Amino acid sequence: MKRLISAAILFVFVIAAYSVSLWYITDACKETKTLIDECEEAYKNGGDAYDKAEELKRLWDKKEGPLSFFVTHDSIDEIELAISELCVYSKAEEENDFKERIENIKMLLHQVSEDTTFSMHSVF
Repeated sequence: MKRLISAAILFVFVIAAYSVSLWYITDACKETKTLIDECEEAYKNGGDAYDKAEELKRLWDKKEGPLSFFVTHDSIDEIELAISELCVYSKAEEENDFKERIENIKMLLHQVSEDTTFSMHSVF
């Protein structure tokens, strides 16, 4: 009976930890995507996309520490590099390079979201 209770407590703990990690990852990706959309909109409208890109970089710097508990460091580093490149290209006149960085960040965030959600694909 003691083993069953211990197993049940451990099971509840694992489910709770997974739920918290999934919530945090989803929230971080959602906030980041919102700022990416704002940055893209500012660039299209001739606004100051650099300020939005810097705000995105600050947000990611704040979120990357806790995310490193749940997501591989390679994924976090790739996103950080792409955001740094976005800051550079947000000042450039070449729209294709800017859009390429935006789409790259969106794709990387989508990968992080997909890799952490529970599905048969992520299990096997």
